[in-house]
Amino acid sequence: MVNMNKFKNVNIALEFLFNYASDHGESFSGEPGFKSLKRILKELGNPQDKNKSIHIAGTSGKGSVAYGITLGLVDMGFSVMTLMSPHAYKFNERILINADPITDDDLLDSINELTDLIPNWEAKGFFLSYFELTTVMAWIWAS
Repeated sequence: MVNMNKFKNVNIALEFLFNYASDHGESFSGEPGFKSLKRILKELGNPQDKNKSIHIAGTSGKGSVAYGITLGLVDMGFSVMTLMSPHAYKFNERILINADPITDDDLLDSINELTDLIPNWEAKGFFLSYFELTTVMAWIWAS
């Protein structure tokens, strides 16, 4: 069960996020194809479907390509959320808005909102991996 107290420090909140996924196994959802993730996003109103998306896949160069596309779209006047994994130096680099990393305050708010939802998901048998938790958190923040 998740500690229902709100985190007041982003580093402690990030430690919780990492430990939660580690405690439940990195891919504990036990369902291939991100079924738990899809069900949770559906419960949240499918925020990923409310905006146009570009999915970049491959073995190398994804971050550079994503960042280049982000800069181009921002330059054209679009508002762009970029979700990347892994980060190079700081977790905030994983979630960008208009090429700027999520602030510590916004990150903390997003983790606190995420942790409010986790007990409900656990009761339904949904346990997300670190990547899945980060993805949900990004969509919560962006919506």
